[in-house]
Amino acid sequence: ISGCFNKSVSTILSNGISCKGADTNGDGVIDQRDVDCVKSQFGKIIPTPTPSNPTTPNELMYTYTISSTSGAFKLSPNVAHPNKSGTSYNCISRFNTNCDFYAVLLGINNTDQNLYDTTFWTDPDNSLLQYAWNGKWYKTKLVTNEVSSASHEAFNTSVQIIPPAQIGNYTNTFYVDAKTCNTYTNPQNCIYYGGSSFTVHLTVSLSSNISVQIPTSTPAFVIASTPTLMAQGPSISPSQINITARFNDYDILSNNTVTLTLSYPGTHKLSVVGEETDSLYPPVTVLTEFQNNYDNVATVTDSAQVTVYFAYPAGHPPFTDLYQFVGTHQGIVQFKDSNNSVILSVPFNLNVTR
Repeated sequence: ISGCFNKSVSTILSNGISCKGADTNGDGVIDQRDVDCVKSQFGKIIPTPTPSNPTTPNELMYTYTISSTSGAFKLSPNVAHPNKSGTSYNCISRFNTNCDFYAVLLGINNTDQNLYDTTFWTDPDNSLLQYAWNGKWYKTKLVTNEVSSASHEAFNTSVQIIPPAQIGNYTNTFYVDAKTCNTYTNPQNCIYYGGSSFTVHLTVSLSSNISVQIPTSTPAFVIASTPTLMAQGPSISPSQINITARFNDYDILSNNTVTLTLSYPGTHKLSVVGEETDSLYPPVTVLTEFQNNYDNVATVTDSAQVTVYFAYPAGHPPFTDLYQFVGTHQGIVQFKDSNNSVILSVPFNLNVTR
């Protein structure tokens, strides 16, 4: 500053230095105030801004991988949700919305003799898996009075996993066993044959669909961009149908209707179908319709009411054989998009009484 004192900001000294840089306070005049400005700032460090943490993506990938072992029973799963590819099933979601796992599990007697007291259980302390029996969900051990003959169907149950919103790995196993008995002893000598298992391994990870810009620590501070959220997927209420219907005095199945509320932001062409998935015969008929057009196909904007009717086939069986329908019927109601891909599934347990 000393060489430029009281000179114009356009002055260039003999050593080639421009006096423009000496105007430290920017008022166009090089004077004592510029000297004071330098003195007040001398030795101070202007910190570089520290960027905040980038926004965490809130889309997660849920990958289910299934396997089974055979003992007393051979297990055959029919996975209804999510969409499948071999033994691996993927679902992308904001947190855990609509990424639950649902399958119908068929058990075949894998022995050459009768099996008694079919018994189910899971690992209740650390398993996310629950199984259905007679219209109720269980995690704890359940001993039934079911008897199955050699090489025949023994049971048909549903298994479900409602996943967490935390990243990690989760192993969930359903077990089943039954007893073989020596009927020639008194009392009968019965022992468990050896269990079968159905395992669902779940991996929760960040979805690769979201790209997050991580800022660098530079003087030109860059603010982390906010990830673009995907449109919210469909949801249904209730998510499980449990209903008891009975034949009244006129042999008509009463209390046989359930209303579902579908929420799906945007406009979508959907269809809804229902079917019984167990082995009870004769099966009940499952009728479905969107209430806005009384059809099972509709263009839905944001939300819709859906009615599910349970009935027996007209003219079958004769009224004297209605007892054949008594029992718990299990199945599923599925919503499909215009490509006929399942986007949502609602399991049902229909208990028919006389």
